[in-house]
This record gives sequence, structure tokens and C-alpha cells, in this order.
Amino acid sequence: MDEHTFSVLGFSKIKNQLKKKTSTATGESIVENITPKIDLQQIFNTQRETTEMREIISYDGTPPFSRLEDISSELKRSAIKGSILDAKKIIKILKVLKTSRLIKKFLLKTKEKYPLIRERAEKIRTFSELEKEVVQCIDEDGVVLDRASPELRKIRRDIIKKEQALKNKLETIIRSSRFAAIIQEPLITVRQNRYVIPVKQEKKAKFPGIVHDKSDSGATLFIEPFGVVELNNLLRQLIKDEEKEILKILQKITSLIGERAQEINDSVLNLGEIDFIYARAALADKMKAVEPKINQDGFVNLVQARHPLLQGPVVPINVNLGKSFNILVITGPNTGGKTVTLKTVGLLTLMAQCGLHIPAAQAVSYTHLTLPTICSV
Repeated sequence: MDEHTFSVLGFSKIKNQLKKKTSTATGESIVENITPKIDLQQIFNTQRETTEMREIISYDGTPPFSRLEDISSELKRSAIKGSILDAKKIIKILKVLKTSRLIKKFLLKTKEKYPLIRERAEKIRTFSELEKEVVQCIDEDGVVLDRASPELRKIRRDIIKKEQALKNKLETIIRSSRFAAIIQEPLITVRQNRYVIPVKQEKKAKFPGIVHDKSDSGATLFIEPFGVVELNNLLRQLIKDEEKEILKILQKITSLIGERAQEINDSVLNLGEIDFIYARAALADKMKAVEPKINQDGFVNLVQARHPLLQGPVVPINVNLGKSFNILVITGPNTGGKTVTLKTVGLLTLMAQCGLHIPAAQAVSYTHLTLPTICSV
């Protein structure tokens, strides 16, 4: 079917409504690329999936979806030997893994009468060990934790000790009456990753140390006293050691993700399909739609059908043709609803072929392949 037909019937607006109901980037992508199916069994299955999900929502509650970003680029990168994902990207992947596991658990607890949804859920892979490894090393804000490795814990303890020793020495200098008239403010600050003291510019010669910065006005110089240079050097080295250890930890986790990247990607695709089914079910509930009965015999029987894009009170229509007669002529004045009637039949046909329920009365017979001829004059 050509894009012009989709455009005229407003199918893109239906897709936009569906996208608003999705929670995953994959589900949104599936919606964007949906096309009407022509195989009867495929259409029947997608319709039943939508029905099953609606019943699950009604009786068991909403699946625990959360907004998930696209992780395809991260997965591709993780599969490259020696690559390193930063902590926030790893947490983004963790969120997908966790949500996938929870969705699978939720859906597999539902009743056996939902075979199509259960089949979908069973295809979602879980990665419990990988989840545990990430949670052990990184918190939800993307901070690498002390417990990630014994070496990182030791380095961070040493950093705390060195920082405290450095601050104690600087505090002694600040409190000294010798420098009371020289120091601009009695505080310790940091410039160029070095602990320094603000000193009056005109008193620089009386304060032995290394100038690392100055204030915008030039009245204050930020000086590292010679007496703390060695401590600052040791602290900087420890911070570099910390950075190296963090990279080592991130590389290890990235490698673990890379080993399962293809499996994770497949699982994400399956989760996206479930998200798409959920979006169809949620939209059907919003529209108060029903599952259409599909036939290949070329007849249509729409009862109390409503155009899904019209706002406010909608006048429903009944359309029955293809059995006793195959040509329907719709006549009437301008703005009498002829075009809306034609578009309603066409748009509901597309929706049915995409697995969407249609806004009509419960008893409705529908076609998916050959529509009889309808014209307006």
C-alpha cells in the first residue's frame, strides 16, 4: 500500500497516538515502521495479542514498564575488544536488563489463557549475574562504588587520609598570626586540582609558594604553600590511581556486556514487541475499541463504527456490504459525512491489519484483503 493512501487516511496520526503509549525506544521504532499485514493468520495473531494484553491489564494490572532509552549503540561498542563504556551508559543498559526481567516475570505469572503473550515473554532473556555485577560496582546515579574492587576501596581510603593531612597543614597556616595580614580570606580552596590559600596580591612576596590562579579583579592570588607541595603531589597521584582503577572496573563490566551483547539486543527486540502490543492495548482501551472479526470473503459489516481521529461527540456509522451487494453509493450534501464515512472504513481496515482494535460496536464483521467498491457522489 502506498504512502499517499496512508497520508490521506491519516494513518500517521494513529501511529503518533501509539507512540505516546510506548515506553521503549525499540517499541517506538516498531510503531514507526508498522505496515498493514496481508496474511490472515498473522492478522488474527496480532489481534489476539492485543486482546490478551487488554485482559491482562484489566485483571492483572499494568506491566511494570519504565521509559527506556535506545542502547543499540552502547551494545555495539561493548562488543569491540578493549572498549570502555562510561558508568552512566552502563546504568542505562542495566535499566533495560532490569525492566526486561520484571516484565517477563510479570507476564509469566499471568493466566495460561494468554498463550501468545506468554510466548512473547518467554523469548525475553534475563541476565541476573550481569545485573548483580553492575549493581555491585555502580550505583543508580552512575557513581563507581568503593566495593567495586578492594584496590579502589584502599585508594579512596588513602585519598581521604591524604586530604585530611593536607587540610590540617593548611589550617595551621591559615590560623597562624604570622600570615594573618597576608591572607585575603581564612579558607582553603582548590585551583587547578591543587589545594591553595587566597593571598593578597600585594603581599605575595611574604607568602612563599606557587601561584596557581588569581581572582578576576587581580587582588587575590591563589597560592600553594611550598610546605604542602609534596602532600598535594601525593594526593594527585592517588587521584590518578583512582581514575585508572575505575577505568579498569568499567572495562571489565563493558567486556561482560560485550560477551552477551547479541543476546541482550535480541531480548530488547522482544521487549519492544511486547511494548508495541501494550501500546495497542492501551490505545484500544482509550478508544473503547473492539477486536474485529476477520474474514477473507470480501465483506464488511461495521456496526456503530467511529472515526478514531475525530474529537468530541462522534456520530457512529453502520456499513454493511459485500454479501447481498458489492457496490455502495453514498450521497448527500456537502459536509454531510460522505468523506468521513469512506475514510472511516479505510482507516479501520488499516488498523485491523496492523493488529489494532477498532472503535465500533461489539458485533462487527471485517475484511482484510478485498474491499467491495464504495464511492460517494
